[in-house]
Amino acid sequence: MDSQNIRYGDNYMENKSHSPSIRKMKNDAQGGETNSLQNETKIDLKDSLFLIIIFALIAIFYSFWTISAQGLLPGDNRDIISESISAASLVKSILEYHQFPLWNNYWITGLPEYASSASTFYYPFATLFYLAFGTPDAYHYIIPFHLFLSAFAFWLFSSTITTNKSIRLYGSVAYMLSGAISAKINMGHMAMFMAHPYVPLSMFFLIKAYSTKNIKYMILSALSMSMIMFTGAIYFVVFFMFLFVVYAFTKIVDVDDLINKKIYIDKNNIKTSVGIFILFIMLSAVKLIPTLLFVGNIVRIDPIDPLEGGILFKDAVTFFLTSGGWERDFYLGFIPLSLAIVSIFHKSKERYYIYIGIFVFLIWASVKNSFFWWIHLFPVLDSMRVPFRSLGFVSFLLIALAMYGFEIISDTCENSIKSRNLIILSVLFLIFFEMQEFVLNFMVGYNGGARIGIVLTVSIFLIASWVFIQKNNWNINTKKIVFVMMSFTVLALVMNNIVLTAPEENPLNDPTVPEIMQAIKDNNVGANTQIWVSTNGWPYQHQEFAYHAVKNDIHIVRAYYSYFLKTMPFSINIGNQMYYVANYLIDTQYLETGVKADIAGMEKITEINGVSVYKIENSLPNAFIVNGNDIQSLPIKYFSPNKVIVDGSKIGQGDLVILKAAYYNGWKASGKPAINTGNMVATTAESSNEDITFYFDPIDFKIGFAISLITLLCCIIILLRKGRVSI
Repeated sequence: MDSQNIRYGDNYMENKSHSPSIRKMKNDAQGGETNSLQNETKIDLKDSLFLIIIFALIAIFYSFWTISAQGLLPGDNRDIISESISAASLVKSILEYHQFPLWNNYWITGLPEYASSASTFYYPFATLFYLAFGTPDAYHYIIPFHLFLSAFAFWLFSSTITTNKSIRLYGSVAYMLSGAISAKINMGHMAMFMAHPYVPLSMFFLIKAYSTKNIKYMILSALSMSMIMFTGAIYFVVFFMFLFVVYAFTKIVDVDDLINKKIYIDKNNIKTSVGIFILFIMLSAVKLIPTLLFVGNIVRIDPIDPLEGGILFKDAVTFFLTSGGWERDFYLGFIPLSLAIVSIFHKSKERYYIYIGIFVFLIWASVKNSFFWWIHLFPVLDSMRVPFRSLGFVSFLLIALAMYGFEIISDTCENSIKSRNLIILSVLFLIFFEMQEFVLNFMVGYNGGARIGIVLTVSIFLIASWVFIQKNNWNINTKKIVFVMMSFTVLALVMNNIVLTAPEENPLNDPTVPEIMQAIKDNNVGANTQIWVSTNGWPYQHQEFAYHAVKNDIHIVRAYYSYFLKTMPFSINIGNQMYYVANYLIDTQYLETGVKADIAGMEKITEINGVSVYKIENSLPNAFIVNGNDIQSLPIKYFSPNKVIVDGSKIGQGDLVILKAAYYNGWKASGKPAINTGNMVATTAESSNEDITFYFDPIDFKIGFAISLITLLCCIIILLRKGRVSI
């Protein structure tokens, strides 16, 4: 490409604007956009209360099946209980110990909670619900709240596509009820579910930041992107970065010029891109910096093959038209997909990033079925599994395209009777074939809760859509066509996807497990400040044991977590004796095989409903010193997740004092960095008969917290300033 065809922002615009006609067109366009945005804001203020009520009612009625199912859990029990266990540890740290949850002493042998990529602690709309309602009950409120938030966020985003309220309502509700979002409830992937609202919200502020060059929008875009990070949905952080890069590319390089083998580079948009990215890094530093340092210290519970799980393009298309099962539920239906195809004929340049984004996410989902399979081998990206999770972002982009297509259809119905009739026949064809499948194959399996949810959700949408349609200047025939398309799209979405919110049996209600935990506590009276237990079954199938252990302040050594520390102690050899970190063993394997484990050399302390509990004789106390080939237990004066005070009455100068907890950089002992002994936290006593205080005080948290706090305060000051703040 000839270098003379490469032109840079400021000079290029000056040269192009020498023409009076072009300069006038540019000024008119800017003035028109400003007036349009001002008028749109005024209208939004009038309609905002109505919209909030509509979105809230749809969110509540759509999740009615889940909300009304007392004692049951939404979605997949195993994954949602796993997330509940982590949340329960956060609640305990805050409410019982009044500490910032830096160290999670319940995560197998301990884990730095502040650095865990999956932690939702920094996300306020999870932590507040956890504190208010506890776990897992909080999810009955988290689900409708985030459905509402998804619709409202998309409503804001849709203003960058069209000013037509009916079409914007269509896109917002379609996004809220899409299979991509509902499937996260079904899988129990609450972190990814909670991240969904911030995809359209971040895009809304991004588009505003580039179009206005206003620092306030740059801040808001970086802040909303940080919220994705704080939800713990690392996959969504990576995928949104893909989308951010794609959108920035279309703003920095003029796509039309690129097609004509000319490059126009917009310097101002380069500044905007860099500014937003730096703000995102600084706002999320409190979690981002510790997470990056944490990655090298963990091991996945199930090794990941980054080239496994790719799908074919034809399969990806079917996932949006049918229920694919497991994590392949991305149902949108025939009408939105048809409208997305129609969008090709729209004249808006703004949609270029959508087409490129869809291409990128389909390439990612293809893995070995694409020439670009090697991108999955890049650092960080090589730790991501289930590549077709990227189709969730394709779903978002397809709904955006459907709105462009809806504009074309409505305009065509207004201007051509012949085309209108063809559209009517096409819509009726799609509706007939799709609805008959639902009636014959799906309706039979709906229970009362699902049917109530379907009727109420669709009824509220019909009312709202008719109200907005009446505000348009369309003729009566166009209004009828639009109403039918909107109604049957939402009906199909609700009928297909509401089953993904179906509640399931709650194993936490089984009284056997709490009884077992109480029996262990009764046997341990006066022995260990913190009891450690292990199991011999598959932890994934018995997460109720981990949950009730945490609820009873018992540390469970084997539990289902996606990763754990490399410095995870299970046992230690001292002299000729093997000592174990667990004090008790629960025979959960009996629940899988029906056969009681033959465990020799251990005392059975109880058996409840066939599940036996054994006391491990050679188990390590919570704190101890090593004397030759023996260990001596040390009393604990104070215990909390972040701080433990060991009684020094039995400690001599030079003794090696060990705390039973997984070692991680940041543990200190009486003001000095602790040492790693047998993957546990230890220190050498400097004097006799003095208490030893172990506490977790990581420097990376302090640095990240300081950067995020200072950045946030500066951002708040800028946001509170009146008027526009330009780059």
